[in-house]
Amino acid sequence: NGADREVFPDGIESLAETLRSRLHLTGTKVACGRGECGACTVLLDGRPVYACLTITNACEGAAVTTIEGLAAPGGLHPVHRTRCGPVRVLHAGAGAGGRGAAGVAAVA
Repeated sequence: NGADREVFPDGIESLAETLRSRLHLTGTKVACGRGECGACTVLLDGRPVYACLTITNACEGAAVTTIEGLAAPGGLHPVHRTRCGPVRVLHAGAGAGGRGAAGVAAVA
């Protein structure tokens, strides 16, 4: 999300666990825990990955962007604003953050 963070995760701790428990970035949700639903999608060096299947230690030196990091200063990312318009691209709920991250990667 634009800032360097140093964490010391357990050997097989998932990126989703690290983001939520250690960094308190709770926009990344864990719904299925199998990489099927996309609720945990984050951007790893600009590419969408399932945080529930990604080992934190494998991300050393990488740029991780969560749904919190996608917000424009003082507002929403354009992909998130589409949810607020007449055509609802994203649905509210547990997976909205992951779908938003995946949507940003798709249009980048």
